[in-house]
Amino acid sequence: MARFRRRTLIIAAAALGVFVVVVVVVLPLIVRRVAVDQLSQLTGRAVALADVDLNLFTGRVVLHRFRLAQHGSDAPALELDRLEVRVAPTSLVTGNIRVSELVLVTPRLHIARLGPGQFDFDDLLALVPPPDPAKPPAKSTRTVTLERLSLTRGLVVARDEAVTPASTWTVDDLSIEGTGISTRPGVRPGRLVVRTSINGSALAFEADAVDVPRSAIDARVTLGAFDLVQAAPYVPPTVAVLPAGGRLTLELQLKTARSAEGPLRVVVGGTVGLAELAVARRGVDEPLLRVPRLIVAIREATPLEGAVALAAVDVDGLDLRAVRDREGQIDLLTLARPPDGAPAPASGTPPA
Repeated sequence: MARFRRRTLIIAAAALGVFVVVVVVVLPLIVRRVAVDQLSQLTGRAVALADVDLNLFTGRVVLHRFRLAQHGSDAPALELDRLEVRVAPTSLVTGNIRVSELVLVTPRLHIARLGPGQFDFDDLLALVPPPDPAKPPAKSTRTVTLERLSLTRGLVVARDEAVTPASTWTVDDLSIEGTGISTRPGVRPGRLVVRTSINGSALAFEADAVDVPRSAIDARVTLGAFDLVQAAPYVPPTVAVLPAGGRLTLELQLKTARSAEGPLRVVVGGTVGLAELAVARRGVDEPLLRVPRLIVAIREATPLEGAVALAAVDVDGLDLRAVRDREGQIDLLTLARPPDGAPAPASGTPPA
């Protein structure tokens, strides 16, 4: 009898050892191969994944050196050095899934706008099935709590070929830190901090209170020395002037909230600053307007309601040039006319 028990224990221990080996060693290899094959077939793009760490007992999954190529090219669309997710296993059987940690290390995203409403990732969007208008949206009572979010050394390179000349926007040194962000009503608001630079201009978003169920955010937004010339390709052709110089700075307080069954309300206050502003006519190098310094203090602005209340406007210096020709025409007045080649207004519609 003792020998039988001993043999049974040995067999059980061996089976447990095999199970542990399969879960710890073999299963991650299977997950990696299946993930690469399925993603490649689904997207029609080249997919690479160096390694997968998987621990079902602790709810930890780590992807190492993931790469998704551009459609029809080997150029990268998405790369990341490491993606780590930790989920509390016991929370999967409750109404609130608790993600104890979400970490992204050195994600790099390359996207492009090829034309109006056309992007180089349209093939990926086509994989998402459209909602069925005859089927009501599914409602779930399950919530998600993200205890810690960390993104470091992020990079986004966006090329816009729909404007002339083509523009490239680089979001560099992107970092995101978040704690206690939850879709569960009634819990303490979380915190979210985003820091990066856009084409060399520092941008920061610091939210001390993030209440997802109420769409409520209390945040500070700052932008330093953004070159306005970069916005010139986006000025509509019906506008006769373009920014020829200037640096934009922002120091704003942003608050959002949504009441029960009510619309979202956005309130903005703070200061908007312009330094060395220069405005020139299209095709003319010499600026017609120069403002060394302009500061606008916003008491309260509600963008969704189209209302702005200013506290103060401070202008330091103003250089405006106007020319009256021999026929009595003043060049500044011609700026209100549509430029050459602009579409004429519809019949019966007075010009702006």
